[in-house]
Order: sequence, then C-alpha cells, then structure tokens
Amino acid sequence: ESDKEVGNCGGPVFYCSRKCFLDIGKFDTQFFLYMEEFDTSKRLARKGYHSFYTVKTSIIHLENQSPKIKWRKIKTSLESMGKFFWKYKF
Repeated sequence: ESDKEVGNCGGPVFYCSRKCFLDIGKFDTQFFLYMEEFDTSKRLARKGYHSFYTVKTSIIHLENQSPKIKWRKIKTSLESMGKFFWKYKF
C-alpha cells in the first residue's frame, strides 16, 4: 500500500502545518471531541489544501480514554455529528 489523497481525514491522528492551521482559523470551538478533524479537513479543502493518508507512520491510539462513561461518549459524539451536519448542510 502507498500514500494516497483522501477527501477527509478522520480518526485519532491529524497533522497539518502551523501555516495551514492558522490559515483556516484554528479549531471550531463548537466541536468538543469527535468530528473536529472532519471539520478541519473540510475547511482546509475549501482553502485549496489536500489531505493524504500515509502508510509511513504508526500510531497507538488509546481509544475511549476521554469520556469514561459510555453514554456520555455516545451523547457527545451524536451532538458533534449533528453540529457538523448542520454546519455543512448534508
């Protein structure tokens, strides 16, 4: 497998340069956990930046470490998805 361009980057690892990050205006504060990387990817794409998936790195993601209570994770995740879809009118 090799590196490839993707439409959106999601998941525990998301890298962009400081220049790119400042160019799009940092993170949207309405997203607290979940969906912030999709929002950032979408805003970067609108500014003409490209997202890539790379196989050159390896990351260990300790999933479910933020909200310890399962219902709180589900609630926060659904709220963030709703905000994302409302923001982009899917």
